[in-house]
Amino acid sequence: MKTISKTAIFSGIAAVALVGAYYGTCAKLRYTAEDARALYVETDRAVREATSKAPDTVLPMFEKMKSEMVLRARFRKDWENGYRLPAGGSSTKRMPGMLFPDVTKERKIPASVLSGFVEDTLIKFAGNGFPTPEQQARIKKLIAFAEGLLADLEPADAKSLRERLLDAHFVSNDFDGAVSILEKGLPGHSDNWCKAAIAKIRAHQAEEKKDYAEALKQFIAFGEAMAAEPDKGIPEIDPTSGIAYSQAWVLAKNARRCSEYAKKVGKDEDSAAFLAKAKELYGKAIECAADDKRSLDALKKEMAEAGL
Repeated sequence: MKTISKTAIFSGIAAVALVGAYYGTCAKLRYTAEDARALYVETDRAVREATSKAPDTVLPMFEKMKSEMVLRARFRKDWENGYRLPAGGSSTKRMPGMLFPDVTKERKIPASVLSGFVEDTLIKFAGNGFPTPEQQARIKKLIAFAEGLLADLEPADAKSLRERLLDAHFVSNDFDGAVSILEKGLPGHSDNWCKAAIAKIRAHQAEEKKDYAEALKQFIAFGEAMAAEPDKGIPEIDPTSGIAYSQAWVLAKNARRCSEYAKKVGKDEDSAAFLAKAKELYGKAIECAADDKRSLDALKKEMAEAGL
């Protein structure tokens, strides 16, 4: 019978001890789908409470979430029913079965979850769309933080956050910031849509400076970009009034503005041409709104105010 050496015995004991220590540590670090849900619910509650009671504490909370790292062990049986293990991190090699936990060093709150909290907070800070100067200052600080999250997000999450940032730039009167987002393109929106949005922003900036020639130039650019966009027959709904604006209606309103500004800069013939175009487009808008009494009434009222 072969004698087992003391070295082999001690090596075996040490191996068993190491494996036991490893799994003991993994058991302490065990992180389940239920743990994740509970953490996100509790964090959401804390963010909502801070937003309403102590808004200046929200950004420091987010900064801590972004930097706080933890070591976690996930067992596959804890992440079934659609849940997935996170990619990246200092993960062990993933193996089949349930014996080998996935050990990662990762953010306590994933970037995708944090971006959702940031989006909700931007909406709350905006209030009714007319934030106070104090609220605008908070929004601008939160915008700067949110922009630093974009590189860490999956495309779908980044798209959602960029759209919210665009709204945030508008409500904080940071129009140059809004233009910077649009110039880079916005997933889900065409180049023409982005060009139209940029032209409209520039037109309103010109209006504030009473630079009517520039305002006319930008409104013309807006109309050209919008007209180049295929009409999908799906109107834009104003959430505050419920009125549905067809593409024809949007273009009619813009042609009417062009007429007004052409007259202000002494281009009477162009003014008359824009007004005639507006009348034609309003006719198409009426057809689009035929089955929508609220929108139709608003449209007819607008036409009457314009003398059309």
